Amino acid sequence: MFISDSPTRNIYAFDYDINTGSISNKRVFFHVEDPDGQPDGQALDEFGYLWSAIFGLGKVVRLSPAGEVVATVTLPTRCVTCPVFVDDCVYVTSAEEEEPERFPDSLRYQGAVFRCKVGVRGFDVRSFKMEGGEAQSASLG
Repeated sequence: MFISDSPTRNIYAFDYDINTGSISNKRVFFHVEDPDGQPDGQALDEFGYLWSAIFGLGKVVRLSPAGEVVATVTLPTRCVTCPVFVDDCVYVTSAEEEEPERFPDSLRYQGAVFRCKVGVRGFDVRSFKMEGGEAQSASLG
Protein backbone atom coordinates (compact mmCIF):
# COMPACT_ATOMS: atom_id res chain seq x y z
CA MET A 1 0.00 0.00 0.00
CA PHE A 2 1.28 3.49 -0.86
CA ILE A 3 0.41 6.91 0.55
CA SER A 4 1.63 10.26 -0.77
CA ASP A 5 2.57 12.75 1.93
CA SER A 6 2.93 15.98 -0.02
CA PRO A 7 4.30 18.21 2.80
CA THR A 8 7.26 15.85 3.40
CA ARG A 9 7.64 15.17 -0.38
CA ASN A 10 7.56 11.42 0.44
CA ILE A 11 5.62 8.45 -0.82
CA TYR A 12 5.39 5.91 1.97
CA ALA A 13 5.01 2.17 1.44
CA PHE A 14 3.29 -0.08 3.95
CA ASP A 15 2.78 -3.79 4.22
CA TYR A 16 -0.93 -4.55 3.94
CA ASP A 17 -2.67 -7.66 5.26
CA ILE A 18 -5.68 -8.32 3.02
CA ASN A 19 -7.24 -10.68 5.57
CA THR A 20 -7.24 -8.24 8.49
CA GLY A 21 -6.97 -4.89 6.72
CA SER A 22 -4.05 -3.93 8.94
CA ILE A 23 -1.04 -1.97 7.74
CA SER A 24 2.50 -2.09 9.12
CA ASN A 25 6.15 -1.45 8.31
CA LYS A 26 5.93 2.20 7.20
CA ARG A 27 8.93 3.19 5.09
CA VAL A 28 9.90 5.87 2.56
CA PHE A 29 9.38 4.41 -0.90
CA PHE A 30 10.25 7.57 -2.88
CA HIS A 31 11.30 11.12 -2.03
CA VAL A 32 10.96 14.12 -4.37
CA GLU A 33 14.30 15.90 -4.09
CA ASP A 34 13.26 19.12 -5.86
CA PRO A 35 11.69 21.47 -3.25
CA ASP A 36 9.24 22.76 -5.91
CA GLY A 37 7.68 19.30 -6.34
CA GLN A 38 5.38 17.15 -4.24
CA PRO A 39 4.00 13.67 -4.85
CA ASP A 40 0.25 13.74 -5.35
CA GLY A 41 -2.16 11.19 -6.86
CA GLN A 42 -0.98 7.78 -7.99
CA ALA A 43 -1.94 4.66 -9.92
CA LEU A 44 -0.51 1.16 -10.10
CA ASP A 45 0.17 -0.53 -13.42
CA GLU A 46 -0.23 -4.18 -14.38
CA PHE A 47 3.45 -4.89 -13.59
CA GLY A 48 3.38 -3.44 -10.07
CA TYR A 49 5.00 -0.11 -10.96
CA LEU A 50 3.62 3.00 -9.25
CA TRP A 51 2.83 6.07 -11.37
CA SER A 52 2.88 9.28 -9.32
CA ALA A 53 1.91 12.80 -10.34
CA ILE A 54 4.57 15.24 -9.15
CA PHE A 55 2.67 18.44 -8.41
CA GLY A 56 4.71 21.57 -9.09
CA LEU A 57 7.05 19.89 -11.57
CA GLY A 58 4.57 19.02 -14.33
CA LYS A 59 5.39 15.35 -14.58
CA VAL A 60 4.28 11.84 -13.79
CA VAL A 61 7.00 9.38 -12.84
CA ARG A 62 6.84 5.62 -13.17
CA LEU A 63 8.48 4.05 -10.11
CA SER A 64 9.84 0.51 -10.04
CA PRO A 65 8.96 -1.79 -7.14
CA ALA A 66 12.30 -0.66 -5.67
CA GLY A 67 11.22 3.03 -5.79
CA GLU A 68 13.44 4.04 -8.72
CA VAL A 69 12.26 6.34 -11.53
CA VAL A 70 12.19 4.27 -14.72
CA ALA A 71 10.09 6.58 -16.92
CA THR A 72 8.81 10.15 -16.90
CA VAL A 73 5.86 11.75 -18.68
CA THR A 74 6.33 15.52 -18.92
CA LEU A 75 3.22 17.70 -19.21
CA PRO A 76 2.77 21.35 -20.25
CA THR A 77 1.49 22.57 -16.88
CA ARG A 78 3.15 22.31 -13.47
CA CYS A 79 0.20 21.46 -11.25
CA VAL A 80 -0.51 17.83 -12.21
CA THR A 81 -2.62 16.00 -9.67
CA CYS A 82 -3.57 12.41 -10.47
CA PRO A 83 -2.93 9.69 -13.07
CA VAL A 84 -5.47 7.00 -13.93
CA PHE A 85 -5.27 4.19 -16.48
CA VAL A 86 -7.72 3.48 -19.27
CA ASP A 87 -6.51 0.66 -21.51
CA ASP A 88 -2.85 1.43 -22.33
CA CYS A 89 -3.18 5.17 -21.76
CA VAL A 90 -2.67 7.21 -18.64
CA TYR A 91 -4.97 10.18 -18.10
CA VAL A 92 -3.61 12.95 -15.88
CA THR A 93 -5.63 15.67 -14.19
CA SER A 94 -4.25 19.08 -13.32
CA ALA A 95 -5.14 21.95 -11.02
CA GLU A 96 -5.00 25.71 -11.14
CA GLU A 97 -1.51 27.22 -11.40
CA GLU A 98 -0.64 28.49 -7.91
CA GLU A 99 2.11 30.91 -8.99
CA PRO A 100 0.98 32.51 -12.27
CA GLU A 101 3.47 35.39 -12.03
CA ARG A 102 6.38 32.98 -11.65
CA PHE A 103 5.13 30.37 -14.16
CA PRO A 104 2.99 32.14 -16.79
CA ASP A 105 3.51 29.36 -19.37
CA SER A 106 1.80 26.89 -17.02
CA LEU A 107 -1.47 28.89 -17.07
CA ARG A 108 -2.53 27.82 -20.56
CA TYR A 109 -3.20 24.20 -19.58
CA GLN A 110 -4.13 24.56 -15.92
CA GLY A 111 -7.17 22.45 -15.07
CA ALA A 112 -6.79 20.31 -18.19
CA VAL A 113 -6.90 16.53 -18.45
CA PHE A 114 -4.11 14.96 -20.48
CA ARG A 115 -3.98 11.57 -22.19
CA CYS A 116 -0.69 9.80 -22.92
CA LYS A 117 -0.34 6.39 -24.53
CA VAL A 118 2.20 4.59 -22.34
CA GLY A 119 1.94 1.00 -23.56
CA VAL A 120 1.03 -0.58 -20.21
CA ARG A 121 -2.32 -1.03 -18.53
CA GLY A 122 -3.40 -0.24 -15.03
CA PHE A 123 -3.71 -2.85 -12.32
CA ASP A 124 -7.12 -4.32 -13.14
CA VAL A 125 -8.45 -5.87 -9.95
CA ARG A 126 -8.58 -4.48 -6.44
CA SER A 127 -9.44 -6.58 -3.42
CA PHE A 128 -11.08 -5.25 -0.29
CA LYS A 129 -12.71 -6.64 2.80
CA MET A 130 -16.29 -5.71 3.53
CA GLU A 131 -17.32 -5.42 7.15
CA GLY A 132 -18.27 -8.88 8.37
CA GLY A 133 -17.46 -10.46 5.03
CA GLU A 134 -14.76 -12.12 2.99
CA ALA A 135 -12.27 -10.45 0.70
CA GLN A 136 -14.04 -9.18 -2.43
CA SER A 137 -12.78 -8.13 -5.86
CA ALA A 138 -13.84 -5.21 -8.01
CA SER A 139 -12.76 -4.72 -11.59
CA LEU A 140 -11.77 -1.16 -12.43
CA GLY A 141 -11.71 0.31 -15.91
